[in-house]
Amino acid sequence: MRSVRTGVSAATFDTNAVIVVGGFNGVRRLKSTEFYDHRVGLWYPLPDMVITRSNFGIEIMNGCIYIAGGFDGSRTTSTVERFDMRAYKWEVS
Repeated sequence: MRSVRTGVSAATFDTNAVIVVGGFNGVRRLKSTEFYDHRVGLWYPLPDMVITRSNFGIEIMNGCIYIAGGFDGSRTTSTVERFDMRAYKWEVS
């Protein structure tokens, strides 16, 4: 990964990539997103989530990444975010 983190969520996309989202770097919650392409062995950044969070659920379906719940650094959250891979942006659902 491009940054040290714990409490991340990860999911496979396609057969060639692993998506890693959010987490905690020991100082603060993160909203960064990155993916690993195992064909070339490199990590690439994706746009940041809207809300910082760690310890949340993740699912990929219909070309979108869905993030639900987690901890935002102050409290547990029930928000859901969606990353549309075609539009290349996050939005709170």
